Amino acid sequence: VEAYLLAQTVSDCTLQNNIFAELDGGNIDEKIISSYTAPKDETRVANNLLITNDISYAETAGFACVLPENLTGDTLKAFALTAGGAWSYNDDSLALKLGTVVLYAQPQKLNAQFAEVNAFTITFTYGEVKKVKIGGQTVTFTQTGDTLSLSGYTTKGRATVEITTKEGGVYSLPFVLADVVIDSVEDVQNWQTKVSENGTEYVVLAKDIACNGAAYTATLNSFKGTFDGYNHEISGLKINVANLNPGWGTNQNVAIFLSCYFSGIMQDVALTDLTFNPTANYSKTGIGYYMGNATVKNCYISGKVAGTHTAGVEAYLLAQTVTTGCVLQNNVIEEMDGGNIDEKVVSSFTANTDTAKTSNNLLITNDTEFATTAGFTCVTPANLTADNLKTFVNAAGGAWTYDETTGDLKLGSTVVYSVMLSD
Repeated sequence: VEAYLLAQTVSDCTLQNNIFAELDGGNIDEKIISSYTAPKDETRVANNLLITNDISYAETAGFACVLPENLTGDTLKAFALTAGGAWSYNDDSLALKLGTVVLYAQPQKLNAQFAEVNAFTITFTYGEVKKVKIGGQTVTFTQTGDTLSLSGYTTKGRATVEITTKEGGVYSLPFVLADVVIDSVEDVQNWQTKVSENGTEYVVLAKDIACNGAAYTATLNSFKGTFDGYNHEISGLKINVANLNPGWGTNQNVAIFLSCYFSGIMQDVALTDLTFNPTANYSKTGIGYYMGNATVKNCYISGKVAGTHTAGVEAYLLAQTVTTGCVLQNNVIEEMDGGNIDEKVVSSFTANTDTAKTSNNLLITNDTEFATTAGFTCVTPANLTADNLKTFVNAAGGAWTYDETTGDLKLGSTVVYSVMLSD
């Protein structure tokens, strides 16, 4: 089977001001033409835009070949200006029209939005909506002013809404649908009251939040859900102790951020300048106390223990125990001096049997316990250099970046660490 959008053979023909767009389908690659013979008068073949993976005519006069992923509004605009006639391009909607028919619209990318499953609404200020799709699925909607209320879509997590207006504009809007959306200090303090014990809820951080010493006490003994930071930061949170397991007795407490037993996912979040505030002996600190089959990836964690304590208080920035089955990838964990208790990263660590699941974790700490452990790089704060940060970023990719002009390590737009640059 041979697939040609125009014809197998084109000989001595006039081809002017046409667009041929390849659409992926089946297991046969579409092409434009198989055999082509140009006319003697080359002006008869002019301004044909081929949106295709077939580059056979990239050097042929009268044709312009563009890969679908490289097509821009400037390319469509240039075509329409050359073609004239009924062809037009709208700079506002980024839509190419033949007469009144929108043939192609370059999606305009909007800023991400966040919604809870029981109230899936989106703010949209770009005109009257004709169609809404998520992952190729058409979604039912109602529009009231600048608010779109969506129904029929309940998949939690990250996705992209594609919105088409009646004017022909196409808008691409990243979003996260979650059980809990955190966008204030109060939400940080209270998010655990909105999820269930041993639950699998999806929690998302919608923006950077400076807590400025606001107090926080975990209420979950066990959490199996997802905490998605969406490359945002929680800073300056003061974490108090809680007695989450009655079987421990009154002297066994934990000052933790997620849950005592954590087997869920924490991703793409910066937790900076945390203050763990144990108030009794035999307290333990960290993101969790015991992690089993948990995933922590693309996270920045920095914290310290407040106050002066007698023996028995144990300070671990990640957890006391991280056991087999856990995934630790592309994280930076920074020890901050505080009180008379030395913070460590983990007390008891059992590597995942799949060694690739423990990779590229940078520990900025005086705790050298993991200096020779695969998947970890230990650097004391005094010895950390720009090269350490660049090496980490090159391996991590994604939302991690390093600015060589400022010495700033960033997760998304958040500066999480800076090194002093030499002259």
